[in-house]
Amino acid sequence: MYFIKLINFNIYLLLKLRKLVVKIRASPQKREKFERQCEAANLPLKELILDVRTRWNSTFYMIERCCELREVNVNFISIIIITILIILIILIILGFR
Repeated sequence: MYFIKLINFNIYLLLKLRKLVVKIRASPQKREKFERQCEAANLPLKELILDVRTRWNSTFYMIERCCELREVNVNFISIIIITILIILIILIILGFR
């Protein structure tokens, strides 16, 4: 039962992360602010990757890019969400073996 609750919580966080990426990518003002924060954090200018529901690896790439850019701003990408999503990936990988 606890495992199911953990999976549901991680799916909820994954959906929140996806929604956040959609909002940043959809608004030119938010994109510009995100780029300025990348520059301020001395990070290479990279765009956030949005997952495609029909390609399972695109979700991995979205999470991976968010992990790379997590230092940009806590308001955009929460480190806690990223950590829990990494746990989700580990649980999924272990569950399919």
